[in-house]
Amino acid sequence: CRMSSDKPDSCDGGNGDDDLQPPNGNKAVVDVNVLTDEFPEEISWKLFDSTGNIVKEIAEFTYENAGTWYSSSTEVFRSQEYTFEISDFYGDGICCGNGEGEYEVRVDDLVVGSGNVFDESES
Repeated sequence: CRMSSDKPDSCDGGNGDDDLQPPNGNKAVVDVNVLTDEFPEEISWKLFDSTGNIVKEIAEFTYENAGTWYSSSTEVFRSQEYTFEISDFYGDGICCGNGEGEYEVRVDDLVVGSGNVFDESES
């Protein structure tokens, strides 16, 4: 999902951070919510800025519990474009053969990307 934080309602194509401030001025809050399938350790994701730098990531083996929602938040600059990529290292996605996993990406509480059926990765 490629998103522009100054247009949070547009999109082409685990650990909560409680110290984030509400969105204001030149910053927006990106929330990534993942419901794990039966193999949560296979799931990882990255949020890239427009130059390809990793802004936030969750590595494989971070999620431990199957069928559990995990949330993570980070602040980003509204003036930049960001790309979200989720991966499953076994290559079977997070739905449907091994549980009913899913993910959702929000910018300032507006859903800009979601899904569950993919192979090795989706962005």
